[in-house]
Amino acid sequence: MGRLQTSIGLVTGTDIVGTVDKLIAISARPRDRLVARTGDLNKQQVAIAELTALVIGVQFSGNKLNAASQYEARKATSSNEAALTASATATAELGDVRARTTQLAATHVVQSKTLTSDPAADLGFVGTIRVRAGGSIQSSVSLDALNQGEGVTKGSIRITDRAGNTEDIDLSKASTIDDVINAINSASKAKVTATTVGDSIRLTDVSGSTAGNLQVGEVNGGETAADLGIRGLNVAASVATGQDIYGNITDTAPTGLQGVPLSSLGGGNGLGALTSINVTTTNGQTSTIDLSTATTTHDVIRLINESGLQVEAKLNDSGTGFRVRDLSGGSTNAFSISSTDATATRLKLDGASSGRVINGGDLLKQLVTSSTKLSSLRQGRGIDEGTIVLKDSNGQTATIDLTDAPTATVGDLITRINATSLSITAAINASGDGIVIDDNGGGTTRTSVTDTSDDTTAADLGLKTASVDTAVGNGTVQRIDAAQSDLITVSATDSLQDIVSRINEKSKFSTATIVTDNDGKRSIAFRSARGGDDGRLAISTNGFDLGLRTTAVGTDAKIEIQGTDGATRLLRSSDGVFTDVNPGLSITAKAVTEDFVNIGIARDTTTVVGNVKAFVAQYNKLVDKLSALTFFSSDSNEVGLLFGSSEALRIETSFSRLLSGSLVGAGSIRGIAELGLTFDDKGKLELSETKLTNKLASNSDAVAEFLTKENTGLVAKLSDVSDRIAGAKNSLLINRTEALGARIQKNNLQAESLKGRLDKERERLLSKYYAAEQAISNLQSNQSAISRIQFIGNYTNSSN
Repeated sequence: MGRLQTSIGLVTGTDIVGTVDKLIAISARPRDRLVARTGDLNKQQVAIAELTALVIGVQFSGNKLNAASQYEARKATSSNEAALTASATATAELGDVRARTTQLAATHVVQSKTLTSDPAADLGFVGTIRVRAGGSIQSSVSLDALNQGEGVTKGSIRITDRAGNTEDIDLSKASTIDDVINAINSASKAKVTATTVGDSIRLTDVSGSTAGNLQVGEVNGGETAADLGIRGLNVAASVATGQDIYGNITDTAPTGLQGVPLSSLGGGNGLGALTSINVTTTNGQTSTIDLSTATTTHDVIRLINESGLQVEAKLNDSGTGFRVRDLSGGSTNAFSISSTDATATRLKLDGASSGRVINGGDLLKQLVTSSTKLSSLRQGRGIDEGTIVLKDSNGQTATIDLTDAPTATVGDLITRINATSLSITAAINASGDGIVIDDNGGGTTRTSVTDTSDDTTAADLGLKTASVDTAVGNGTVQRIDAAQSDLITVSATDSLQDIVSRINEKSKFSTATIVTDNDGKRSIAFRSARGGDDGRLAISTNGFDLGLRTTAVGTDAKIEIQGTDGATRLLRSSDGVFTDVNPGLSITAKAVTEDFVNIGIARDTTTVVGNVKAFVAQYNKLVDKLSALTFFSSDSNEVGLLFGSSEALRIETSFSRLLSGSLVGAGSIRGIAELGLTFDDKGKLELSETKLTNKLASNSDAVAEFLTKENTGLVAKLSDVSDRIAGAKNSLLINRTEALGARIQKNNLQAESLKGRLDKERERLLSKYYAAEQAISNLQSNQSAISRIQFIGNYTNSSN
């Protein structure tokens, strides 16, 4: 018979299930006590895991103090952050550096005249635009190079003109001869002008007086005038020339203090022999100016300006040629320059002007020579030192690896190319701005220079270009002309947008944009791809005139560094960041300053202090956790989960004994108190940042030794203690965790076994109760049946 489907006995009304559950609950008390104990063990296991993590955290934060570099860190502070900022590495010398910015870096910008109001319209220009990296003929000798490299003493000179006007001229910030000449010519009291002749300075009195002498002297006993070769000049004349001050005794001819040699023009081929030019001004004056003695561009300018004719010569706006202005104010004649030979043409001044200015063309200053360093090419960006593969017209190849042998200069590279067995010859090209390779082998293969792998050497040199058949003498050669310039071809149907796009596509040295003026007219602006002196551009056109003018000259930033002896040295940078001020010290120039800015270099304690603070915070977390796990409340008689635990006690005593004790064998510092670390009344660490910072400032080596010394330093001992407590193998907490795990596993197995037995017992009791209920039900049924049985007495027949 199946079990009754109700928990209440239908016959007896007994709560069978409830009764059985209560009986089982009594029998389950041993299992419940075991489960409760296992729950406590699980909580202990979690607590031990938390302590393990915190101990490892203390070890990890302590290990951060072991990096020796943080104790050598430096910081640089500027007394004028708006003018100069600085940074220092560990190699920087402690102390102060005084510096001032004399010039900020600038990027070269050249802009055309307004060309059109519709940037998409055809301009009708036919010709080329050439963009050269460099090419300026404006040059001035550095004062440091004078007097055989002894330089010029910083200071002032005193000039007295023939009218008796005296002026002290401050040259303390001058760095080139141009600076000296400009300072003298800008004088307001003494009426004297300055120029250079060869390797000497020449002064001219323009006061108009003959009463006194033209004189030059020192100021406050200085030596500046002497170094410039003009001290002691005292002449009853309007012109006085100083001594030779270049002092390079290896030169057989004057080098020239200003300008560039004429021999360096024409791509390095020179301008040829100059004779005279004929100049006619607009008022009808005509003069023949002898230029036969000129050896530099400055000589040409000086000879024209000293001719007595009412003209002014100077460099053109781009600094690539000459510019001559008519000052006569006439209107009867055209302003013109000519010559009976090729002199005016060679100077690119030949012609007449409808106005009063003749702008000369680009004189093609040589940019690349055999001694040019490969690292200076591409506006000072240099080239990739990789491998190039040369192939001649006969299909033969040769490989040149720039990393396997010294190839410092263009000349070195040319020598290596010519040393191959190929039918090619390398040389400096005719325009003096790169390498040219000619192949006269007569084969049918196209001559080429290519890169290998990911190298860009050939491309950087400009050699990775198609060869062109070129007539040479009576024959034809395949030529690769690797000019360090950009040549942009312009056709009649090109718009302003087309030209700008082509420049940006082809130019290695500049970018172009369209500029809109207030009237809505458009022009082109060329911006150098590199800042500073190396980024100066020489832009010229052939076939049309863009009316180019320089709106911003590329200049290096300059700073002066003053030594403890008061002497100064000048540093230059193309971007205003100076990484070679002193070992480990970098300075960034942000504004020009009259006064010197103090750069203080001190120990940078930020990292060390930050790491000590992190260690204190981590240690205090461990102390807080231990306190929460081991507390005892006498009021409530409550205790923490690990109250009385030997593990907790060992953690506390091990760390506190190490940190509060004296450390021997780690240098002069014996305890953490000397670093500003103390314990409060709860056993937590407190840090005095001021004391720690002062200790680092006064003796960082001792702090580093105390913390980082191998085996005996605090960090090493702290790591040992941490390993014994929470290390991966055979440590206090790991062993405790494993023991707890084993006990928990055993308890869980016992609990499962007890549960199975209780389940069976419950089934047995339920079966018995239900069987009893069934038995009672059966008895009751029998009783009911019996009660329905009627008594049958003796039968009597009534008829008897």
